[in-house]
Amino acid sequence: MFEKIVIGTAQFGDIYGITNSVGKVQRNEIEKILSSAWDLGINKIDTAQSYGDAEILLGSFNLNAWDIYSKIHIHNCKINDIYPSIKKKVENSIKNLKVQKLKSVLLHSPDEISKHKEEEIFNSMTQLQKENYFDHFGVSFYLVNDLLDLTKNRKLDIVQVPMSIFDHRYNNSLRDLKEKKIIKLAQVRSIFLQGLALVNPNDIQIKFKKWLPVFSTFHEWCNSHNLKPVQACLNHFYNRNYVDQIVVGFHSKSHFDELIQAIKTLSETYPRNLNSTDESLLIPSNWENL
Repeated sequence: MFEKIVIGTAQFGDIYGITNSVGKVQRNEIEKILSSAWDLGINKIDTAQSYGDAEILLGSFNLNAWDIYSKIHIHNCKINDIYPSIKKKVENSIKNLKVQKLKSVLLHSPDEISKHKEEEIFNSMTQLQKENYFDHFGVSFYLVNDLLDLTKNRKLDIVQVPMSIFDHRYNNSLRDLKEKKIIKLAQVRSIFLQGLALVNPNDIQIKFKKWLPVFSTFHEWCNSHNLKPVQACLNHFYNRNYVDQIVVGFHSKSHFDELIQAIKTLSETYPRNLNSTDESLLIPSNWENL
């Protein structure tokens, strides 16, 4: 039941999320979340060196038995420095987290992979994989075309993409790539649009008011089907067999408990025809320009 859930940790190390009103998650809350998650069989964590002090904080817990997925940047790296640079970053994550190895390492973005460096980057990743620094490597994406471009001639162990109840851009691509075994594992993030999908439409920030019809339609559908928005969002992704894992962040133990209760009431009921193609809404990194 909980095997798809990956604990997102951006809020552990930084003030993250458009609806975040509490700041960074306190250490005692993190401890409660991790303890409860482990008891439920949830043993996956998504993190990154760019998430403030999240990795160092996580390293204060005993996480050797957990599957940890970390992301790295390799911007402005000269071709001869690619292998030592990636190795150093991976070693830093392992040191900060105080674990023996990582489950997966992902590049933060395909923009990290310029054409003349692509082969060296993937050769370096393959070598570090052989050296047992991690089991899988892949890329985090923002745009569908980037995913399709990179997988034209290359297989990936893992990809991570942003998807939500409003965002169907990746549906066909992920399904096809999984069926053709071009990618092994598909993770999705931002399934609640950083909590925006769960907010009462009357309380949405002014800069999102242009999409009020989208949010209102969703919440009206939820009310008519006697479902909470969090349940509808989870139903949407749990009923997609090409989605292997769902990265979800929490700002408190009570927030975690709410999600667990929603998972316990999973069903096949979710809106089929709710869709937006506006990437100004669908990609949170675009919101600062609104």
